[in-house]
Amino acid sequence: MADQLTARIRILEERSTFQEQTIDALNEVIIDQQGRLARLEEELRHLRELLDGALTESPTNLPPPHY
Repeated sequence: MADQLTARIRILEERSTFQEQTIDALNEVIIDQQGRLARLEEELRHLRELLDGALTESPTNLPPPHY
């Protein structure tokens, strides 16, 4: 009976260790993805600013195409 209990405890400890490693790996992925998301949001904000600036330029201020 003691051998079975010891074996079950060992299995539970192995599972716990594996789960901790998996959680740590997933956490690293989340940290990486959060950084990428932040960079993409910043790039999108910059592109929107460029587009807004391009749309607010009046075509009347531009020289005619034959110049």
